[in-house]
Amino acid sequence: MVRIGVSTKLVSQNYADLINYLVTVRDVETNTTNAIDSFRFVVDAIGGVNHVFEDGASEAIKAITLQTMFGFHWSQSGLWIDDTNEAIRNEEESASENEDDQSGSLSRENTSMSITAPLSSPFLGSNFDFTQSENTSSPWQTGFRSTPDSTSSNPAYIPAEPAFSHVIHHESLPTDIPSRGEVSTAAPRQAPPLQTENSAWPIKDAAEARLFEHYVLDLARWLDLCDPQGHFQYEVPKRAAKCPVLLKAILALSARQLTLTKRETESNEIAANQHYGDCIQLLIPVITRADENIFAALIILRVFEEIDVFESDGTQGLAHIAGIQSFVRGHGSNLMQGGLGEAAFWVGLRQEIYVATIMHRAVQIEIRHINRSVVPLSDFDWANRAVVHLADVLNCCFGHGVDPEQCSRLQIESDRWQNDKPNSFSPYYYRGADRSKGEAFPEILHIHPCHIVGIQHHKLAQILLSIFSLRSPQSRNNSYEAENPLLINIKQDLREICGIGLHNRATPPGMFTACMGIAMCGDRFDDRLEQEALLQLLIETENDHARPTAAIQKHMKLVWGWNQESIE
Repeated sequence: MVRIGVSTKLVSQNYADLINYLVTVRDVETNTTNAIDSFRFVVDAIGGVNHVFEDGASEAIKAITLQTMFGFHWSQSGLWIDDTNEAIRNEEESASENEDDQSGSLSRENTSMSITAPLSSPFLGSNFDFTQSENTSSPWQTGFRSTPDSTSSNPAYIPAEPAFSHVIHHESLPTDIPSRGEVSTAAPRQAPPLQTENSAWPIKDAAEARLFEHYVLDLARWLDLCDPQGHFQYEVPKRAAKCPVLLKAILALSARQLTLTKRETESNEIAANQHYGDCIQLLIPVITRADENIFAALIILRVFEEIDVFESDGTQGLAHIAGIQSFVRGHGSNLMQGGLGEAAFWVGLRQEIYVATIMHRAVQIEIRHINRSVVPLSDFDWANRAVVHLADVLNCCFGHGVDPEQCSRLQIESDRWQNDKPNSFSPYYYRGADRSKGEAFPEILHIHPCHIVGIQHHKLAQILLSIFSLRSPQSRNNSYEAENPLLINIKQDLREICGIGLHNRATPPGMFTACMGIAMCGDRFDDRLEQEALLQLLIETENDHARPTAAIQKHMKLVWGWNQESIE
């Protein structure tokens, strides 16, 4: 038996190697990639459940999940992994606890992870080693790395695996969970079917029916911005009638969003926790299936996490990125064949861009399969081209080191998009801000959400490229001077991004994108009127749509030099 010491707080650890090692010692003989992705999802799901349950139910889920999937055992002293060699397991089982103390393999007071088994692994190619992931601060504070990483000769960015940033607490197991000595190491049970024969319609519970309606009429529109078929508003609810994992994801998201915006009673908080927990338990045994219903459920759950457990200062990870990555890796270019799978991919990419922008890091979804050479045919295609362009810019700026040549190519692509985009992307109404009336942002109106997505993402990419240009030797000396043309353009782009978000209220994600822009360059504004307008936009976004912006608000007040009272 291999004994793993689990610290009381694992923050920003790179745990991809750990997962590979765990799968190796477990002697998994099935598809290795699926096994790794499955275990990563299990760990992340446990982290999410910890946030939801406070009555000990999360411990039951830990034990059941690890036991069922891999024969791992969770106890108050840590995580146990049964080796497939029964003799070794029995020998270790009868060993004295003093042995553990002598080897120093586990302690409840550990502040780091320790492994007593041999640390070599065929997945690693070298000795096992933990490394602290690099936390990149604001580009204004630390700047981009000035030269490319010497190991990165290929400009195509390969996404890093997500960092393990959940906190796992040592708590007592519920009495109904068997001890590690009682649990069989038999093969995992067969996963249940995704579809049921009987329809869940009509929904018998009136409260659940209202939650379902809230998703269909309101929340699904957040996801279908660039989808002319409206898969998340029409196809997903239809499939949810016979797909419990989709139904539970829908109900969980609706209940949580209504709770956080204080539009419903406290009963929705209980419902959100219950539906989320139910959805996780349904997902765990089927997470490695190449099924677009699972993909769609992961996308919906990630919205749940974005409004519930995501903290804008980067101290909380998002759980379901691993499952999304696995689906994208398994399908590649086949994702771009239309249908719910492609629709879910574009939503997932926009979600990942949101987090990457707020946290100043590269995107962690594979995008090399997207063909950038084809001329977009529809307005939706043009909007998606702007989205993937922003992802390319994020990868260039926060990936393996800034490559000036790559940034130049991206600037050319940005200019080409701006010059060649259809006339339909022009606003049908534009009115400049009237400072005499206390206005800081222009009023800009567009005819369709896809135009809002395209323009805002294009402007965000342009802001990032301008920030990089400001850090070049030619611009560095006057990068903070008000008359610097690049700085003037950055501030005007953000004003327009905010104006689009504020004045197209029927498209709430426009507000979310404005928050991304504020997190990116709001600290460059020194005019009090504009600072207050930026702050008010952050507050309205959190109050009206449950997007957490408190950390961005606090950071902006701090860099603006506001007094301590206003910061708190």
